[in-house]
Amino acid sequence: MKDADFNHLCTSLSEQLHHHLEPKKLGERLNKLIKAEYHPIARVSPRPVKDAILKWINRQNNRKVTVAMSNLGQLAFPYPISNHIKQIYFKTSAVRPQFCMISYENVLTLSFTSPFIDVAIQKEFARFLSGEGIPVTVAVNPSNKR
Repeated sequence: MKDADFNHLCTSLSEQLHHHLEPKKLGERLNKLIKAEYHPIARVSPRPVKDAILKWINRQNNRKVTVAMSNLGQLAFPYPISNHIKQIYFKTSAVRPQFCMISYENVLTLSFTSPFIDVAIQKEFARFLSGEGIPVTVAVNPSNKR
């Protein structure tokens, strides 16, 4: 039953991502952002007013988002530098749970950031990957929020 649920989840996420990454959808979103940027009122508004409005809009958009993902893809460095790099990490600041993906050489790194102390999601994710036979290394930064 768990495999069926997981497969359904993966299929659903894949369909949603493909839908939102269609060129037409991306173009619509970019045009909306560009239109807002060049709106006459936005152009003449003082910076603090713009910042307050953008903060409010961002908060409203975040209410619709459960988790965010950032994927920088695969990195490569030129020869002299590449000898000194073993693994790459990147993280973003988080107002909601977020995971970041980046790979270098044969290592894929997933980093989780969250404004929450509870790490149940991260633990379950690592357990799932391990259960599938995927080697996992876990590193944790202690929280100063306790």
